[in-house]
Amino acid sequence: MNRIKMFIAKKFFKELLPVSGKQFDASGSSGGGAGRELASESVKRIVYKENNETDFEDPDFDLSDIQNGYNTDSYIRQGVDKYVDQIFKEGYSFYGTDTNVVDYLKLRLSYIAEATNTPTNQLLIDIAEDVVKYGNAMVVKVRSNDPNALPQGVNVTGLYGKDPVVGYFCANPVTTTCKRDDYGTVIEWQQKTDKGTATFKPEDVVHFYYKREKGNAYGTSFLIPVLDDVRALRQAEENVLKMMYRNIYPFYHIAVGTEEATGTSKEVDALKEALDGMDVEGGLVTTERVAIKPIASDKVIDAEPYLKYMESRVFSGMGIPEIMFGRGNTANRSTGDNMTSEMADRIRAMSRVIEMFFNTFIIKELLMEGGYDPVLNPDQLVEFRFNDNDVDVMIKKEVHAIYKYEHNAITEDEMRNELGKDPIPDGDREKMFVELITRETLRVQAEISAQATQANNNNNSENGTPETNNKQKNQGGSGNKKSSSNSKSSSNNKTKNSIESQKIGLIKDSIDNMEDSIDNYIKECFASNTQITQQKLVEKVVACNKEILYTISRGSKVDDSMVAYIAKLSTRLINQIHTDMMGTNTFATSESSVIDIIDVRVGIYKDSLIKYITNYKSLPSVMIERGS
Repeated sequence: MNRIKMFIAKKFFKELLPVSGKQFDASGSSGGGAGRELASESVKRIVYKENNETDFEDPDFDLSDIQNGYNTDSYIRQGVDKYVDQIFKEGYSFYGTDTNVVDYLKLRLSYIAEATNTPTNQLLIDIAEDVVKYGNAMVVKVRSNDPNALPQGVNVTGLYGKDPVVGYFCANPVTTTCKRDDYGTVIEWQQKTDKGTATFKPEDVVHFYYKREKGNAYGTSFLIPVLDDVRALRQAEENVLKMMYRNIYPFYHIAVGTEEATGTSKEVDALKEALDGMDVEGGLVTTERVAIKPIASDKVIDAEPYLKYMESRVFSGMGIPEIMFGRGNTANRSTGDNMTSEMADRIRAMSRVIEMFFNTFIIKELLMEGGYDPVLNPDQLVEFRFNDNDVDVMIKKEVHAIYKYEHNAITEDEMRNELGKDPIPDGDREKMFVELITRETLRVQAEISAQATQANNNNNSENGTPETNNKQKNQGGSGNKKSSSNSKSSSNNKTKNSIESQKIGLIKDSIDNMEDSIDNYIKECFASNTQITQQKLVEKVVACNKEILYTISRGSKVDDSMVAYIAKLSTRLINQIHTDMMGTNTFATSESSVIDIIDVRVGIYKDSLIKYITNYKSLPSVMIERGS
């Protein structure tokens, strides 16, 4: 295992290894991040806390009520789970200008995950669940100087003379309390359970909190006011069940005897004994002296509006649309969408809280232990960010960022930062769309235009110049010669029509040859397990266009509109093939499926081009374009 760790460290962190006997200094200053004290260690609070507690403080609200509600009530459980699911719906990423710093952080987190048997993703989920449920999350640090728990070959030094962090564990907020001084600064944390009591130093606990009142020690869960609504709803549902039971199994009034001869105690006792031993579905046989009358409400109360009202209060308190709970119909989906927007705002707020604490108190410490200083050197900053779960809002932000970049309001790096992307790494720019498609498209169009110009020039040299053609026309006589000329023209028209048919056949052959060439190239890539390159496909399309233009230009002039259309059609084909081939893996994709897709694209290209050329002389170009 140590050999594997050493290999990974050497592969990704050559810059961090000791050079010439000197310790690598990531900060670029006299001492790395580990050698500089944090400002929080020297700046003390001067604002008094709200309460006068001198011992360990409990939250203002009983968090165990939320815990019990989450474990026993479906509304609360579903509500919390939906919030957590939405927070992680689009995933998260780590962003930083220096890829070496980002890789270092990911390596530290992977070692921490291995040491604690808790993946980083699960750690984040645990934090998010506690923040959503309780408005608080307590992450306890584990420190050690054991070299097996740290990346090999990388100098990791704990801050303030302490051991570096090697693990993070989430403590249950229900069982965790803190002790503060008069100014509200936490001086000790404590967790008390049935198994005993554990205390933690304040620097070993990262306290995530949401909606914390000034002067208080704990955040406030948004579920606190919802608990009463859930209890009221459950009480109302219980009363409805009682009402249903009472109407299904009502009370009975049984009268024994008549006005002339009242019942005796012996008759009453016998009847009581018979009723006690009777089944629910059973019956009694009595004389005329026994009268049985059920006591039930003549009018059953319609409880549905009351239940819906109570349920809507629960949904409103959670900020979750009833549609997400399987309620409602298509008629109220617009209302559901509005509430979804409110839910998205709360999710975004909780996500920002988690990001803020994770970046400030976890990532920054890990970076400084590795010798980096993200405060003094912003280029060494790494940020953890959730991807926006609201797709519509995300798209609007991205479009706005691109708009500002296109209008020279921000730089490329600033634009990519707003998109949540790192700057384009060296060597990856050639893989961008502008290099693979846009520039290649312009080159194809320019080459097609040049080919058309050359073809037209060749035609002019073969058929003569306008001056010589005019002279030949003027040399012609009148009478019989004119008739002869007309006859010759008619003959030429017939020949021309036959040539046009031949041209279409040759063009079809050229396209078929291109299709075969592309198919063979794809087969070769699959046979050798090599990547299908866009450049090779473009070359084959361009070569086909050369043949097509040459065929059209024989005896005819290639108009600019025809050149533009062929270039447009070819560009469309190239772009479609690029989209289809994007991410294609010759190891995981079948050869036949790729060839089938390519053949369909080429077939559409062939049909459109043949239709255009066939109708070029007889139909307006607008109609041809639409028909294609």
